[in-house]
Formats: sequence, structure tokens, C-alpha cells
Amino acid sequence: MADITIDEFEREVLAFLEANAERRADESKPFVWGEGDDAVAIFEEIDPETERAGLAAAKAWRAARFDAGLGWIAGPPAYGGRGLPAAYDRRYASLERRYAVPDQSFFGIGFGMIAPTILALAT
Repeated sequence: MADITIDEFEREVLAFLEANAERRADESKPFVWGEGDDAVAIFEEIDPETERAGLAAAKAWRAARFDAGLGWIAGPPAYGGRGLPAAYDRRYASLERRYAVPDQSFFGIGFGMIAPTILALAT
């Protein structure tokens, strides 16, 4: 059982996000088919300098999340996680989407492939 309610956790997350990221301006704009960006590339081609800057920003964001206790919300405490239920992790993700944070796609493949293996070994 979590030692913090999901509502308390949400307040903690919102305080972190408000202090560290800008709220997206288009949050309340409804989706309309045919409007908006048409970019559909899976891997965007960018120059190495832009990529290095993006990676540095993504790493800094991950470090800030970790320092705030939001790095591995549902992970086991013995391995650096917070030990909260998966619902807390989902709540964080839904709240973070409201804010303009650095692109985290640099980490997508590694976390998706490695973390389940680590969890399987830990149990």
C-alpha cells in the first residue's frame, strides 16, 4: 500500500511541474481533423549539434525528475524506485503531458527493452 494518496501525489507532481516546466499553451484547444502539424516521421533527421543539445536537455529533465523522487515511480525501492502502484506512474504521465518538457524519445527503446528484464530478474 502506498504511503501517499494519489491526490497528495498529484499535488506533489503539479508543484514539481509548475516549478520546472512551462504549461502547454494549446492544452484546451480541441482536436480537429485536418488541423495542426502534418509531421509523421518516426526518426527526425537533425544535425548532430541539435541532437546533442536535445539529449542534454532530456538528460537534465530526467535528473530533475529523479532528484524530485519522480524518476522511477513504480519501481522497487531496493533498485532506486519509489515503490508506488502503477496508477501513480500513469497519473504522472497524464500530468506531464500538460507541460512542455524536453523530448524524451532518446530513451524510448532502451527503457522499453531493458526495464522489463530488470524487473523480471528482481522478482
